[in-house]
Amino acid sequence: MTSNDNLSFNAIGGPSKFDLMLSLFDGNKEPRRTVEFQLEGARRPITVGITMVQQEDGSGESWNFRGWVSGDDPTDSMFALNLHVDGYFSTRGRKGYITFEVPFHYEMRAGERHKVILPANQLATEQYVERLRGNLGSDLMDLIKDARKM
Repeated sequence: MTSNDNLSFNAIGGPSKFDLMLSLFDGNKEPRRTVEFQLEGARRPITVGITMVQQEDGSGESWNFRGWVSGDDPTDSMFALNLHVDGYFSTRGRKGYITFEVPFHYEMRAGERHKVILPANQLATEQYVERLRGNLGSDLMDLIKDARKM
């Protein structure tokens, strides 16, 4: 199982406080209001629909948040996962961090609740993050797979 360090990024740019608020409070319509985060070491920014915001301190500029990744490529495995993120973000400095969550569910076994992570979900989350980081090995493997199809 991958550690959260491998699924985390530093955010080096992102939304204003107003845009964060709009994504949370005006988010249940079509098209969904989203915000964009620039991530250190990522090929491209990610688009997130905010579902929870919590004041981190009393400054009014420091936030813990949750959301789900939105995109425009329905063939991406992230869509099948409904990939969620957790993070911290300062709207003053426009910096923070984001961690991608591996989807899980709970099952009752012998009267106790157990967290279950499916290996396929773990792999799909790791592959999405690798593509986001621009992992050359992953890109090369995709290129070889596409060449074999021809």
